[in-house]
Amino acid sequence: MNMRDRTLDVNNRYTAETSKQSFIAKVFGYAAAALLVSTVVAVALGLVFSYLIGVLGDETASIIYLFSLIGSAVGIFIINFVIHFMNFSNRSILVPGILYSILIGIMLSSFVMFIDWYILSMAFGITTLLFALMYLIVRFTKKTFSKLGMFGAGMLLGIFLMSIIFGILALFMNFGLIVLSGFASSGLSQWAIYWIYFGIDSLLLVAMLSITMWDIGRINKISERGENSKNLALYCAYIIYTDYIYVLLRIIRILLVVFNNKK
Repeated sequence: MNMRDRTLDVNNRYTAETSKQSFIAKVFGYAAAALLVSTVVAVALGLVFSYLIGVLGDETASIIYLFSLIGSAVGIFIINFVIHFMNFSNRSILVPGILYSILIGIMLSSFVMFIDWYILSMAFGITTLLFALMYLIVRFTKKTFSKLGMFGAGMLLGIFLMSIIFGILALFMNFGLIVLSGFASSGLSQWAIYWIYFGIDSLLLVAMLSITMWDIGRINKISERGENSKNLALYCAYIIYTDYIYVLLRIIRILLVVFNNKK
């Protein structure tokens, strides 16, 4: 290989690496912007609801807030399908993505109003560090972690099916009450409830981290192929943002169980 070919090869590698880093920066930048929108909406709605309590009273304000939560949950469900459909039809998902982050912010407002700030701060910090660590692992190992993603998806399905089974037992056989009364009679009810919640939330966190690692691996492979369209970056950001929210919620639940148990 002569000097000119070597120079071209170096330039091509530099261009490919620059394009890859630009795509990754776009993805995480869009995801961070969506998270910022959700945070602002959550805090703002919390302040508005606190004001409405003083003006309208607890009952009326609670009804209004409950309907806003139900409406946002329905909207999130619908927009999920809209984003997937528009992405596959090569239409911009910017507007539905913004609406999605706003609706998530409405849902998160309940955490802002009823959970201590130090727990929320710890949850945000832990979640961000976990995502940074997962990205570094994917970045330097250059793997897709597809098997890990399948493991996480299978674990989620298993937990979901178990929840349905126990829900049916509790509904038709009073299984939950029998178990809890049995623990209560032996003085172990609080201990049992604590470990049940902690165990379920821990399994869900492991499942979501596994799926997130797979998603980050897929996005890294997309960036290596040189696909750098704005809509693709937005869709990948939507995936990362959704994973972040799910992991954040699980960590908040675990921290609540841990700190409430200490109290």
